[in-house]
Amino acid sequence: MSASARFAGALRSRGLALFAEVVWVGLLVALCSLPVVTALPAAAAGGARLRRHIAGEDDALNGFVRDLGSALRRGWLAGAIAAGVGFALVVNTTAPMMAAVPGGEALRLVSIAAAVVLGTVALRVAAMWRPSARWRVLLRAAAARTASDLRGTAMLVLAIVLATTIVWMFAPLVVLAPGLLLFAAVAVSPKP
Repeated sequence: MSASARFAGALRSRGLALFAEVVWVGLLVALCSLPVVTALPAAAAGGARLRRHIAGEDDALNGFVRDLGSALRRGWLAGAIAAGVGFALVVNTTAPMMAAVPGGEALRLVSIAAAVVLGTVALRVAAMWRPSARWRVLLRAAAARTASDLRGTAMLVLAIVLATTIVWMFAPLVVLAPGLLLFAAVAVSPKP
């Protein structure tokens, strides 16, 4: 088989399409998360788009926009709370003055652990979200799933650590990290 035939076959392969979809979802979610309070609803819409793509359903851009509107209408409060908690955790983990505060290093470690656990729960919420879902119910179910599915939780923690390391090493990849994290969350979520 010639190199051009192998390349043409790779372009038609499902694996390349999935990779392209993960990159596209990462870009969409990163763009829609710029206002910060929309990060959780944008992740939920991105998770729904990835689920549709994997299932072979229609994954047109207007479906993402429709899901984003639905997630924002019903989940703006959850997004605002997530943004506030995220901001507090970022301040606790990155503020240089934490070293001068008694117990500051311990608080930094606790904040890092809390950020990873809450990030895992947020990823599970985004992977489980449906347009008709209630955010409180999703949050409870995601927290219970995080505690009961230790393998999936370990994989999500590993995905968060790897995505953080990748972004730390090359900051422009921050626009692709949401897609990678959502792909991991959809992969470990139970199938309906």
